[in-house]
Amino acid sequence: MNVKNNEIVIKSECEEIRKVESFAEQICDEYNIFNSYFGNILTALVECCEIIIDHIIKGKLDKREITIIFNSGKNGLMFEIKSPVEIFNINYLNEKLEDGEYKNRKKYLIIKYLSDQFTISENGKKCFITFYISSINYDKTTERNRLLSEYFEKISVKKKHNIE
Repeated sequence: MNVKNNEIVIKSECEEIRKVESFAEQICDEYNIFNSYFGNILTALVECCEIIIDHIIKGKLDKREITIIFNSGKNGLMFEIKSPVEIFNINYLNEKLEDGEYKNRKKYLIIKYLSDQFTISENGKKCFITFYISSINYDKTTERNRLLSEYFEKISVKKKHNIE
């Protein structure tokens, strides 16, 4: 697979989420990613951007820019999300937190469980979401092998009947 890079910059406004959705759809179309993988990628990216936007709105901060950088390579698809503020909290990925932190933690866990890898930078301004797409190709290969086997079984059954 060739390495490709793509980037989108959005404003920290709820209306900008549609641009993230379009960005994810474009990438998934290019890589022929459909069904649950598309849903996982889309949901993880949207949740991540919503974490940043919610923080900026609740903190009554000036509108800022969020950058999403996409890289593809032999290991899969990786998205780097750059926040204009220190928002990403690595502690929300831990299993035990106070009860009052559930709402914030929920978005982090959604991203963690939908992706294959979710990491947060030490300064809290970046996170990385990775999706391994090799299993997509493996699933397709397995299905194709099954269909070919069924086809050859049918052919050999017909030949046996014709010979007898």
